[in-house]
Amino acid sequence: AEISELLKGDYIVNENLSKEDQEYDRKTFEKLKTAYNSCKNLDNLNNNINVEKELLVDFIKNFNIYKVEGENKLEKFTNLFIKLENAGLSIPFRFNNYSSSTDYNKYSTLLIYEHSLNSDYLQYPELDSLFKEYIKKVLSIIYDNEQEIEEKAKIIYEIEKKIQSLQLNELSKSANEKNQREEITLNVLKQRYPFIDWELYLKKRIEFYGMECDDFDEVIFNDINKDVRETLNNFYNDIDFNDLATYMEWYNLLKLKEISEDISNASNEIDEELAKHNGNSGDNFGDDFNFPYDYNNNNFNEFPTDGYLNDEVDFLNGEFPGDFNMDMDEIMKLMDVECVRIVSRNMPFALAKYYSDRKLSENVKNEITQMIGYIKESMLERIPKLEWLDEETKQKAIEKVLKMKDIIGYQEKYDNPKMIYKLYEYLDHSNPLTSYLSNISEINSLTLLSLSKSSFEPMITLTMVLWDHLLDMK
Repeated sequence: AEISELLKGDYIVNENLSKEDQEYDRKTFEKLKTAYNSCKNLDNLNNNINVEKELLVDFIKNFNIYKVEGENKLEKFTNLFIKLENAGLSIPFRFNNYSSSTDYNKYSTLLIYEHSLNSDYLQYPELDSLFKEYIKKVLSIIYDNEQEIEEKAKIIYEIEKKIQSLQLNELSKSANEKNQREEITLNVLKQRYPFIDWELYLKKRIEFYGMECDDFDEVIFNDINKDVRETLNNFYNDIDFNDLATYMEWYNLLKLKEISEDISNASNEIDEELAKHNGNSGDNFGDDFNFPYDYNNNNFNEFPTDGYLNDEVDFLNGEFPGDFNMDMDEIMKLMDVECVRIVSRNMPFALAKYYSDRKLSENVKNEITQMIGYIKESMLERIPKLEWLDEETKQKAIEKVLKMKDIIGYQEKYDNPKMIYKLYEYLDHSNPLTSYLSNISEINSLTLLSLSKSSFEPMITLTMVLWDHLLDMK
């Protein structure tokens, strides 16, 4: 309730900050407030939205896919994919992470999706000229400079043809027949497919949601269809950053077809022509692409990343506790809880700092620090006396306690208003497209939880206990 009251109210100036930092702090708060209000807007509950052209243009131009940090191609490629996923946009691969309930290991599989969404069109050479016009028609929704559109369309067409020439579908079928599957470490993954820095990618993706993983050596990576991944690694090695960014922008525009009537309309003509060629031949690029893969073993081991919030209901996704017949006040209270949770998941560092700076006095922080010390001392004293644990398990339990990190409110490295603002600078929740993508981003965060569990859960457990105590004191 206290968090939602802060988000409903006006910005509270933090007098301990410099004028410059106060301005960054204020702008970040406005983003938090806008995200919260956008979630509370009943008109946004229906995901069948139609994003107007002006809002789509505004989002794409503000996102600026070409603005990526990095001193070299490896860093730029890595940060490009991170930037896209953090915004809820799509990339053609994803890690599928899960924890085993039998051996307690953490597993991760690199899944590959379609690198081209136009394989149906490209199989008919007689559609080439129409396909080129289709590219320009979609790009013209965003851009009005004809020369720029021509240059981008040429890059996109050449990459589409290059992807088609890789014959990935046939290659994946051949790899499946060989039953290619191997358990490898992250270091091996980095050596085999070095088109991005996989460790940096995973760390930044996990950190974006307020989680962390100190040791990826504990993770077992399943390398499936090695031939396909090696081919794609070569493909990325042969493409430069600007061309890849141009293509990924095109890739995501097509992904937004379902919520943009303008993009959908631009596709109608070529879809009609494709229908005349008997439609899809039946070859689906993605059907066999990630086999052999045991999807039945894909059990995500979820745990709360923000235990101070009530996470028992997912109102926005249609889950209601008890009787469905609730009055509007009850519904709005549930929405309030859910919207705070969504803001927390999408802008964790911003919300944690804003709340902590205004609600946690130095006396409270000192008391919590002392309490953490007492809890650790008690655990270290009791563990050796537990008769039902063997010596090896006791030692591991002690090591886990010693690794627990004391974070009160937020990590010290995020005590920087400018850095936090820059982290969420491109998010504009006044645009319904941003809110739509934020929901996707929140769902994607669940796939990262099992990788972060071992190093982060102890901290969360303490946080939950201490936060409850803090609320009781107030």
